[in-house]
Amino acid sequence: MAGIIVGGITSFALAAYILKHFLIGILFFIIGSFGIVFITDKWLDGHLRRLEPSKAKQ
Repeated sequence: MAGIIVGGITSFALAAYILKHFLIGILFFIIGSFGIVFITDKWLDGHLRRLEPSKAKQ
């Protein structure tokens, strides 16, 4: 009986540990993706403004 309890607790702890790191990984991935999109968007915006000065003046 004790083996089942210990095994259950261990597997639960392992699952929680993996899940926690998995969720943190997803969170960093989402933040990183948004950061890259945001930076690229700003960079493209600046580039397009330089390429089309007539549009920026309007």
